Amino acid sequence: MSKQKSRALQMLYKNAHEDAELIRQTTGLPLETIELLRRDVLRMTDNNPEF
Repeated sequence: MSKQKSRALQMLYKNAHEDAELIRQTTGLPLETIELLRRDVLRMTDNNPEF
């Protein structure tokens, strides 16, 4: 996993509803990639509320 994706995931774990544009500015990742990561994080946290 790239450093950019790792950083985006860290930001999304803290706040899954973080503004995608802010994440894009911080990481340089495309918005499409950020939305896919957000979907995965939301799915993970929905399936495991303790996470």
